[in-house]
Amino acid sequence: MSECCENPEWVTGFVDTAAGRIPVVTADWSRRDRLGRLKCRLFNSFRMNYMVEPGIYALGSPDGQSPVLVTANYKL
Repeated sequence: MSECCENPEWVTGFVDTAAGRIPVVTADWSRRDRLGRLKCRLFNSFRMNYMVEPGIYALGSPDGQSPVLVTANYKL
């Protein structure tokens, strides 16, 4: 994620780690998130529009002992 540009609404800050500066994201659902979920359920064409740039994101206040969750986007 480029730090030169405006951050998405779901990025609440950054945490400095040995791997570099990592964006901190929120787990709260916004009105826009709920509308997007509804559009995906009603109209299949919106499912393949990925809006999150691949990378490492922090949730909450992780430290060196925090667990790591690895996921991937995929299309069927």
